[in-house]
Amino acid sequence: MQSIHDDTAQRINRGHTYAQFLDCIERLKSTDLKIAVHLMNSLPGETSGQMLQTAAALASLPIHAVKIHMLHIMEGTRMGIEYKKQPFPMLSREEYIDIVIRQLELLPAEIIIQRLTGDGVREALLAPQWTLKKVTILNDIDKEMKQRNTWQGKYNT
Repeated sequence: MQSIHDDTAQRINRGHTYAQFLDCIERLKSTDLKIAVHLMNSLPGETSGQMLQTAAALASLPIHAVKIHMLHIMEGTRMGIEYKKQPFPMLSREEYIDIVIRQLELLPAEIIIQRLTGDGVREALLAPQWTLKKVTILNDIDKEMKQRNTWQGKYNT
């Protein structure tokens, strides 16, 4: 899914709307299939508020797992070509850690978090380069959550 915002979906050429995604969820919930959803942060034009809206929307759906990603701009892709011509703002490492923690606070504890950051192919990654330090990012998310005395599902009642 990446985002609940249809303008973003159109911008990234996702190929389906949020309403179509919800229709699929509705049809899948009566099966024995486990539903996992991808949430992508730092999509072009999205604000931190929109990223949090996506997490809040997922919190109310009958899903089993979420994979949280930072957008990777890759060499040889349409977005990579666009980014080289006209770079757009992306989350800093610190902003990413903050938004992930805030998203986790919104997601029910019962939802399995399968990923907190992705792996871009080092040689093809145009931006952001800080994503290459995956273990450090994961450790820093954990440290920051402890420092804030927070947890997954904190604001989900």
